[in-house]
Amino acid sequence: MCAGKEDHVKEKQDGIVMDTKIYSGEGNASGIPIYLRGIQLLAVIFGCWCFAAILMESFLIPASFLRINIAIIFFSILFYFFFLFPSYGLVKAFFVVLFYAAYLFSRLPRLQNAFYILENLVIQQINIYYESQIPFFVADRSTAEADITLFLILLIIPVAALNSAAFVRRRLCNIAFIVLVLPVVASFSIGIIPAELYLIITLLELIFLSKIHSVDHIRKNKADFYDRVGMKVAITLCGISLMVFFLMKQVVTPEQYEAIDGVKTAKVKIQAFLLDFSLNDVT
Repeated sequence: MCAGKEDHVKEKQDGIVMDTKIYSGEGNASGIPIYLRGIQLLAVIFGCWCFAAILMESFLIPASFLRINIAIIFFSILFYFFFLFPSYGLVKAFFVVLFYAAYLFSRLPRLQNAFYILENLVIQQINIYYESQIPFFVADRSTAEADITLFLILLIIPVAALNSAAFVRRRLCNIAFIVLVLPVVASFSIGIIPAELYLIITLLELIFLSKIHSVDHIRKNKADFYDRVGMKVAITLCGISLMVFFLMKQVVTPEQYEAIDGVKTAKVKIQAFLLDFSLNDVT
């Protein structure tokens, strides 16, 4: 009887141990799975891609899409691994900034010409939308595509670094959030709605970024655990948001949406707010 009782108790103890392992499996895992790292990298790449694509299409910027896409992929991967392996971070950052600044100053005349051309493109859109007559700047358009492509690539580099710092190390998340929104705000301010694909990806990027930024590390030795949980929750929220968007698109047609009372008035108010915000921000 005693032996049978002991076996019964032992069997129960074994069951408890097994049950504990099942429930604490996420906590016992070490590191972040490769597929989550891959999603992090894709978030960095698509964040840079939407930033550049919205600006280029909204303001009709003449540039090499191929070179810009190659630059986005290259620098996103470069800075992703830069922040993924932070050893000698200050030393690496020093040389990156030094090389970037030296190259920027060596191409200053071309960048200045590109800036004037881009400013003229912005002024052109403003004049069309607001029926104004802002004068244009003098610029050399014979090298417009090459100069603007170089300008955008040098602009993408800090954006890629900022996105990598935010998505990988959860640093400078607030600044990254603003940078992701800026192209959309700029487009709305001149009456242009970015392509649906760009808006969806930007929305998912913002949801993903805000969620992983909200995860606090209660214990330092649990950092990987909270990273995994935060990213999985962020991915789930992005998936739900995407499903809701497509369901609403199937239920509510564009004609029905435009017919809703107050939509046009709301659009005018939002656009006026964005314009007022941008002007106040500049002044």
